[in-house]
Amino acid sequence: METRNRMNKLILTLLLLFGLTQAYAVDTLRQHSSEKQEETYWYAPIISFFGQRVPETKGRDLIIINDDRSLIYNGQRLRLMDSIDSWVKVIGVPSRISKYGGYSWDDKGISISTKNKGIAKTINIQFLSYREIFPEKTYNNFEGEGKGGVLISSFKGIIKIEDGYLAREINRDEFKKSDVWKKFKKRAFANSYSSTYEDEVAIQFNVVTFTHDGQMKRVSMYSSL
Repeated sequence: METRNRMNKLILTLLLLFGLTQAYAVDTLRQHSSEKQEETYWYAPIISFFGQRVPETKGRDLIIINDDRSLIYNGQRLRLMDSIDSWVKVIGVPSRISKYGGYSWDDKGISISTKNKGIAKTINIQFLSYREIFPEKTYNNFEGEGKGGVLISSFKGIIKIEDGYLAREINRDEFKKSDVWKKFKKRAFANSYSSTYEDEVAIQFNVVTFTHDGQMKRVSMYSSL
């Protein structure tokens, strides 16, 4: 009889411990669920509201603009005031070269102006082609080999400046959510903004231009040298 009583007490103790364990597990799950719900309905919207949306990057060219007159083009570093030959090796053979030293890549929406026998001074990245900007005009006199720098196509990739992203689908209001936007000042030209990086050698200018309704239009980077 005594042995049976001990067994019953042991069984009751085990059942009690099992019940407490289950209750704790359920409470933990509820707490975790509550935390996840709080994260879903509080933190995520706040981050989305105050931070800039990151555009889709898969299968797209990526240009990262640095603060030392250089940029990273699909993983390879290029620098203003270096020979245009180094740029051609990375970007590819240009669609045309003007007699004034302008190099144009129509399929990429990129053009570079040079100085002093082929030194890269300014890079322009066109998010909208000139046909998109001025659909009522004809550029037959400018397009084609050796006929100026009017880009037939546009840049379909992404540009990153610090924490800010620029792409065809990113408008001015979206870019304003980035921290780097605070460094941009309005220029005399309409819908155009610029930021600068300065070292002991030269000043780097980053210029972002939008259309009148805030759509991405063009990004330029040039050196004061």
